[in-house]
Amino acid sequence: MNSLFRERRLWVAGLWGAAALMALIPWMEAAGQAATGLWLDLLAHLAALALVALAVVTGGGLERRVLADWLPAGFFLLVSGAAAAYGFAAALRLFEMATAFALALALAALLGQAESGRHRAGLACLLVAAAVPAALAAQFAVLAGRGRGAAGFVNPNHLAAFLVAVLPLSLVVARRASLPGWLAGAVLTLGVLATRSRGALLAAGLVMGIALAAAAVRRRLRGATLYRGLAVVVLFSGLAGFALWTRFADGTDIYRYDRLMIWPQVVQMARDAPLLGIGPGQFPYRAGAYNFPRDGEVVRYGRSFQAPHSYPLLLLAEGGGLVFLALALGAVLTIRRALQGWRGGESQERDVALAAASGLAILFILSLFDEPLARPPVLLAAALLAGLALPPAPAGRSRGMAKRAAILAVVVAAAVALVIQPTRAQSLALRAAATSNPEEQVALLAAARRVLPGQVHYSLETAKVLLAHAAHPLDLKSYARIRVAADRAVALDPVHPDGHLVRARLERRACVELLRTEASCARAAADYRLAARGAPTDARLLREEASLARLRGRLAEAATRLRRAVALEPVFMDAWQDLLAVEKAAAAPPARLLELAAHLDEARRRARGVVPDSAYARDILQATAAPPSDAVRGGGV
Repeated sequence: MNSLFRERRLWVAGLWGAAALMALIPWMEAAGQAATGLWLDLLAHLAALALVALAVVTGGGLERRVLADWLPAGFFLLVSGAAAAYGFAAALRLFEMATAFALALALAALLGQAESGRHRAGLACLLVAAAVPAALAAQFAVLAGRGRGAAGFVNPNHLAAFLVAVLPLSLVVARRASLPGWLAGAVLTLGVLATRSRGALLAAGLVMGIALAAAAVRRRLRGATLYRGLAVVVLFSGLAGFALWTRFADGTDIYRYDRLMIWPQVVQMARDAPLLGIGPGQFPYRAGAYNFPRDGEVVRYGRSFQAPHSYPLLLLAEGGGLVFLALALGAVLTIRRALQGWRGGESQERDVALAAASGLAILFILSLFDEPLARPPVLLAAALLAGLALPPAPAGRSRGMAKRAAILAVVVAAAVALVIQPTRAQSLALRAAATSNPEEQVALLAAARRVLPGQVHYSLETAKVLLAHAAHPLDLKSYARIRVAADRAVALDPVHPDGHLVRARLERRACVELLRTEASCARAAADYRLAARGAPTDARLLREEASLARLRGRLAEAATRLRRAVALEPVFMDAWQDLLAVEKAAAAPPARLLELAAHLDEARRRARGVVPDSAYARDILQATAAPPSDAVRGGGV
């Protein structure tokens, strides 16, 4: 065993195995919406952690380097423990961050133990080779007429981020491998073009242009290599500029200004929780309170944003100013150490490090207006590039292997324990969503809640399922069962609007079908007001609240709520009809009734021919006899 450690065969195999894993992760990404995909996703991160374990246990001279740097990674793992209470998305997100951070340091340490730069060059070749199949698949998708190529990725922009991050390495590989390297670079370039990602083209052109200029000034690139690199820079920059100009000039892309409207709302969200943030994984649940109108569309609030489309802003909103500043400080110190460590050294190692740093810079620029690092393939690529970009660790003899192994075993076991439970719970929830039997749904959600009792989602979904399948008229046993589930959800997250909305709808039914008391109606009205705080732009809530006020004989209050609803959504068909009925019941003047009828006709005219693109838009545009029963938020952006 010790001879294997000394000869480094084991860690070299693990290092190359991590690079080979890059070709398989896009398939895992495509399966990520199913329960099986969750476990495959987890397997990819555990494989990365296994490589970290190998580096720490077998590496020499790592006591002061890697184990000291494990402290920030340990911080992420502790935060992941708190994130487990928020559910699968939060725990896996922070687990990914910790894994990528530790993997980058471990790769730097492993590569620092090599006798020469051939291992860095070999890893660069494997990274390029792993990206080639995805680039070819994207081109075949375009040739087959399937639009923008995604190659197993959920989003073509994420595939583009993956390809352009690896693309600078192809220039280095081309210098060493000649024709195969240039063919790989050409395939990656065509793959990026097949995705038609404006941001990827712009970021790649900018960073590669700066890197080529710096290399030319230092006379590290000459002749044909320099000219080929400049050709790629000109091609990417020109296409990106033309694509951006056409997007904003022709006016046909309804999403072109979305980011410019979303980012101020995210900043406001961060201001409301400046130090500790809103919590990991909580952005989609809190975004409803910061939705904004789109005045150029028929349904003004038809698309509520559920992602910030900027990774730094996501960290700022969910982690708060303290986490954001800590990460920024760590990045600055890491860059400083990398610049100091690469003074001198072998030419081959420096070339690989420059290309890897260029790939990381491209990913950083893309993360300013997208979230590519949320995808496992891009995240692992970033970790591998960071390992190549960081300078070698100081060499030394392997000492204290048993102590390092014990420390690492505790850390890895904690990481696995933290993420395995959210994965189990989420897989049970996905099975519940796939079945149509309400009792089976409730049983699976109860099992998920036992696995992860602090997660509000499972209690909330249980209450929704029970309420949707409750008998008419409502009986006391069903009422008590639904009320317990809804109260549990509200206790876990008092800010979440859906918990209050379920309670309000339950009490409304109890007011009509079961208890028939003013106290029950008053409880429903109070919960409607609390739900509206979390989703103040949802006109459907105002209509439901107005319907409750009509049941209580409060016509003036009902009219006020309905006027606010039609002010939010001028084409809200049901709200206009209800307002006309309320005004008739209140004996409004004929002129007022004629005015409301004219508004209703105008709403019908504007809504004619509009195809709803979300549940919210459907409820606004079509006339129904009863209040809507969908979730609070509309379709995501």
